[in-house]
Amino acid sequence: AMKEIGEKCGLMPLYAHRLKGVRGDSWRIFRVETTTLTGRLATLARRIPPLPLTRTGKPHLDWDQGLPLHQFLGIVCRKSDDAGLSRLVKDALSIETESESIIEIEQKTIPAWMERFHS
Repeated sequence: AMKEIGEKCGLMPLYAHRLKGVRGDSWRIFRVETTTLTGRLATLARRIPPLPLTRTGKPHLDWDQGLPLHQFLGIVCRKSDDAGLSRLVKDALSIETESESIIEIEQKTIPAWMERFHS
């Protein structure tokens, strides 16, 4: 299912697998094999190992064959003259969200007969 969605949308589905009890970096990153990647995602896909396959051809998680998380972050966040993958990160962080506008309500004078109810 992840492969079909990735190919349909042109995205690269990733899995992060954690092995408990491991000293150091216990996370490993895998990608789901897709064929529709282009540009920077295709470059990134070559550096991330695909999910290994069983003898019957089904993908499975094998922690030893994954890319350590610190290496994945190093690839994605490296600086390279505002080009490549670091630009993707910078562009994602620079997305501005619309802030709600504040509506100011004019204060109207309160009639004398309502003064005693206002506190």
